[in-house]
Amino acid sequence: MRRRRWALAAALLGISAVATFLWLDLTGVPSPVPGALRAGLLTGGQGAAMLGTYHGWVAPADARVLLEGSPCPANDPPAHVTLHASTGLERLVGTGGESITFAGGVAPASLPASPGTLPVLDLGAAFAGADQRAYDVTFTGVHVACRSWREAAWRLEGLAVRRVGAPASADLPLFADLMPEPVHTGVYALLFLSTQEAPVTVRSISYAPDGAASGQVVVGVGTADHWQSWRDALRRWSEAGGSGPIEVGPGGPRPYWRASDPTPPLQVRRADDLSIELEPYSTAFVAVGSWSFRRPPELLVSFPTVTYVHDGVTSSIGLTEPVLVAAR
Repeated sequence: MRRRRWALAAALLGISAVATFLWLDLTGVPSPVPGALRAGLLTGGQGAAMLGTYHGWVAPADARVLLEGSPCPANDPPAHVTLHASTGLERLVGTGGESITFAGGVAPASLPASPGTLPVLDLGAAFAGADQRAYDVTFTGVHVACRSWREAAWRLEGLAVRRVGAPASADLPLFADLMPEPVHTGVYALLFLSTQEAPVTVRSISYAPDGAASGQVVVGVGTADHWQSWRDALRRWSEAGGSGPIEVGPGGPRPYWRASDPTPPLQVRRADDLSIELEPYSTAFVAVGSWSFRRPPELLVSFPTVTYVHDGVTSSIGLTEPVLVAAR
């Protein structure tokens, strides 16, 4: 009898060890309950979180960093949020990985979505007080403790946060505006860039963690008269599979003094090496879509950043509206 008890205890310990390993391997986040086997979804909170891809930014006086989830009820707000940058295997063998805990600056919020709204955690104020190590890694797991010590943990496809000088605004040398597109077309968003009286060189945009982004965007340089032609051509190309040359066609109606101007071409370029030379009072069109990712995201909440050069000075700005893709 005693031998049977010892054998049963050993078997249970073995199951617990395997379950803990699988939790770590799937999520990269320590389980709130020792030995618990989970699927990497939000547990212990108010609902399941999708395997999301996130991109945000922090400026000296503003920030945009949002994660999907509502792990704490309204009367029990988050007390601590820990972000993990290591994989489960790294944590198991003791090689470590970056972990950052925020004890404040986390607020529940929501984003308009279709249909309804998307519950999110706003980490902007928390990241504003973080040191540089928070900007040098891609986070792949999150653990939240509510004030009552209710806990939740889930896995992320990735969260990357960039530092920028300012949010995008009309009084900067480069004006940037984001237009969401219907996700079923494969086009997620159009970024319109324009200058005023001074030339600007657009160097790059950042829209997703490196591990999730393919780095490919579609670019056109011209005037506002070309925007609709570009948009139509991009949709046709995307719905046809998003490969090969992009045929822009003759374009739509234009002012009589520009009626004979051909529509400038659309080209696939590297997001980290755009080299777009914008003359005074000219525009560029940068499109992000399914081709911009290694695989189509289940959930994407991205506030892109743009780096440009004006009068010999390099600056970065953050878009205040998100690129939002929600599969459910």
